[in-house]
Amino acid sequence: MAAPYLASGYKGIRKVVTSPMFESWAKKLHDKAQLQVPSFNWWQGERQMWTNKPIRTPADLHGVCVRIPGAPVWNYTLSGMGATPKPMPWSSVYSAMQQHVIDGVGAQLPAGYNSKLYEVTKYLTLTHHINLITGLVASAARYDSLPAKFKKIVREEALKAGDVASYGTEAAREKIIKQLKKDGMTIERIDVTPFKAATEGVYGKLGFTAFHKKLAKVLAE
Repeated sequence: MAAPYLASGYKGIRKVVTSPMFESWAKKLHDKAQLQVPSFNWWQGERQMWTNKPIRTPADLHGVCVRIPGAPVWNYTLSGMGATPKPMPWSSVYSAMQQHVIDGVGAQLPAGYNSKLYEVTKYLTLTHHINLITGLVASAARYDSLPAKFKKIVREEALKAGDVASYGTEAAREKIIKQLKKDGMTIERIDVTPFKAATEGVYGKLGFTAFHKKLAKVLAE
């Protein structure tokens, strides 16, 4: 699941994926596709911008070719932010940066660090532009066959496991930033308000205006 400026940090994400609204989506998936979601609170972090030029405002991204996975939400988000999106497999990013096929890439801190993007980029701009969330999906038939007490255990333990992974990701952010500084990168902590404003229309383009309003309501509760 990916959405522009969905929430800040895991606390907001957890509120969304444990809400009655999300449970209603999970039930539809269960009933229509025979898939059970034990938990969907595996937060991978926020996408940040890795480039070879400083990025402080949307105008700084004009003419900057940025790698995206290819789905419409990524295309509209990066276009709205001012960049030129270029769909590309993650495995090609490092060499594409080396060869100047692309000028930048959005990546969450653990993924960017483990892929050694600090070797091919100079600036890390903390744009927090997209949150990545994944979860556990199982056979609905198998889940439904379990006794009620085991269903409860599966749901509870899946949520706990997601919490451990997600809070670990959150705790590692500043450690990774500190290491990136040692590796020679410049960290840009910017005001993301102009980027949020620039991507406000993405939900409308995707037909998710009503969803965006519901989401805002959940986060405000």
